[in-house]
Amino acid sequence: MSLIKTGEHLVARYMYERDEVVYVLFLDSKCKVICCKEISRGISNSAVVSVRKIAELALARNATSVIISHNHTIGIALSSMEDEITTKRIKVALSSMGITLFDHIVVADDDFISMADSGILG
Repeated sequence: MSLIKTGEHLVARYMYERDEVVYVLFLDSKCKVICCKEISRGISNSAVVSVRKIAELALARNATSVIISHNHTIGIALSSMEDEITTKRIKVALSSMGITLFDHIVVADDDFISMADSGILG
């Protein structure tokens, strides 16, 4: 799935959300989506992300990589410092298990950004 298709798919998932929601797309070795799962639902401006839960689900599905996404209900598709710190923590944890964090996509209204494209995942 291309970045644009992935972003468009996720924009549609978040269309009517009023709270922050975190989804993870689990990918196989050919970067095909195995499944997309909601892993957290928060309040209007935050959602808790469990690195352990992401890792357990990825291992259970034999995923070789994942794409994380969450929405910003304020309508601005930019990553916050907290988003970036959390993303880097998840990347390190998954990497230690042989799982690649392919991207973290932040969605707001009908727009999205890719942390990978922005250079944040390094």
